[in-house]
Amino acid sequence: MVDLGTGHIVARLRVPGRPQELAVYHESARRTFVLVTSPAAGALTMIDAGSRRIVKVWRGLGRPSDVVVDALRAYVTDARRGRLVVLDLRNRHIVTRIEVGGRPHALAVGDLAVIADERRPFLTLVDPRRRRVIGRMPAGGIVRSISKRPDTADVLVSYRGSGSIARVDWGRQRVVFRRVVARRVGEVLVNFYSGDRVWVADDAYGRVKLASLRDGRVLRTIAGCPGTRALAAVHQWRVLATCPGSASLTDWDTMSGRLRRIPLGATPAGVAFVVLP
Repeated sequence: MVDLGTGHIVARLRVPGRPQELAVYHESARRTFVLVTSPAAGALTMIDAGSRRIVKVWRGLGRPSDVVVDALRAYVTDARRGRLVVLDLRNRHIVTRIEVGGRPHALAVGDLAVIADERRPFLTLVDPRRRRVIGRMPAGGIVRSISKRPDTADVLVSYRGSGSIARVDWGRQRVVFRRVVARRVGEVLVNFYSGDRVWVADDAYGRVKLASLRDGRVLRTIAGCPGTRALAAVHQWRVLATCPGSASLTDWDTMSGRLRRIPLGATPAGVAFVVLP
């Protein structure tokens, strides 16, 4: 845990295995939790961000690859067993395991859960309420990362080994646009604060790019993060990225042009931004 005001590490918590992806759950105005996947250990850990304590560990999840929080539930892809695991976060229990097949990994959740497969070039559409797969659609390649566009039937995706991003309308089951924006795109993250832009990690050159959600055109390029991996938006013009190449967290304020690199040690993976009371 890093205090972005001072840039200091304020806590380190030991979780099962090697932590990878993170998601934030707001239980109330005063209680916020962070969920952490540990694929090798088959575990999901729930941390109270305020008290910095582990409050729950779910085990036996196969290989939990990604986690997304929507309202009071968490959705976890199990790439080992080909399942989507749904958890009730308030009551701290597993609601259901939905068979989706293949090796599900990247995930976005809105009215439906949209799941990318590690090996197959399509997206799987799951209705969590009806607890079943309702369709599959071609994605144009093996999807590496996926991010939901708020209040739409759109997701933004990047492709494994590619410099392209694409906007996919799962409602109409079509690719709206596909554009090359970098040498090799890692994570994509819709900027929820603006609604019409997406952050893109170029892990080949260690850059972060801001692109338009209308057509994928690159609006801005920011340099300075070797091996850029995971992204988190702080507000409309500020973005965080983990940098395995320099074992650090990079904090960009794109309005002022300020760049700050915070040494973390080891190899940082996922990142999430939390506001504490």
